[in-house]
Amino acid sequence: MYQALASRPGVPTSTASLSTPSEVPQPEVVLLHQAIQLLWEVAQCKENAVDPRWHAKLDELMGRIGDSLPDLLAQQSEAENVQKGGWTANLTLAGVVKAAAWMLRTQDESPGLGMRCAEMLSAALQADTDEERAPLVEDEGVVTLAEIWAAIGRQPSMMPRKSGVLGMLRIIAGTSGQEMTAALLDVIRERRRQQDEEGFTSAHDDRLSVAELARAAGCYAMGAADLIRTIRPFWPRDQASLKFKHQRQNLVMAAATSLAALERFDRLHNPLPATD
Repeated sequence: MYQALASRPGVPTSTASLSTPSEVPQPEVVLLHQAIQLLWEVAQCKENAVDPRWHAKLDELMGRIGDSLPDLLAQQSEAENVQKGGWTANLTLAGVVKAAAWMLRTQDESPGLGMRCAEMLSAALQADTDEERAPLVEDEGVVTLAEIWAAIGRQPSMMPRKSGVLGMLRIIAGTSGQEMTAALLDVIRERRRQQDEEGFTSAHDDRLSVAELARAAGCYAMGAADLIRTIRPFWPRDQASLKFKHQRQNLVMAAATSLAALERFDRLHNPLPATD
């Protein structure tokens, strides 16, 4: 019934991107990965979302993370906090776990459970409201958040880039599945399908121009407008790959492909800062 984390594309299966400079993962990093795995597995299946055993496991794990915060903060010196590449413990905990909760809330299977997870984490997240307790160089924080964003399978070009580190955390955590329409969820799902099943990842799309992706999106939109006969000369890919479905699905495919074109545009004109 439950899907293993390692089988899901775009989800980290090691602590490489989240660990501290030490070769041995810190206890809080292990807890975070357990939390991300648990949240992800709950999101995959409606039966999981209503199973009280999963709620109990979440309660126990989030309690352990919350209990670890005071000790972790006490162990860190100001020098450790501001050194290059060093994260404060509270920002690491809050950022990654909030991102995991955000990921769950975008799943249409159980948006309510995602809200409950966020509420369960409130104690651990309080440290983010006090900037003096979370000293972190802004540039380093942006890189850290970009890694978190990528770790949960989101496109880097969609990463919010305003309001500083703490503001970005709040933006990531503030998107609720209940605010998303069925149409928007279908577009997001189609974009993920394009990446996971067809291999239309960022690396693939970067071999195409923005114009080519925009033409593909336009062809799908014209298909929805019942203009199929006029489309083929404009299709930028192999003609055999041009397949149309019913009107609504054509609109979904047009929107998802337009999103791919916009992501390509953003990567071209607004690249992420180097991490080394």
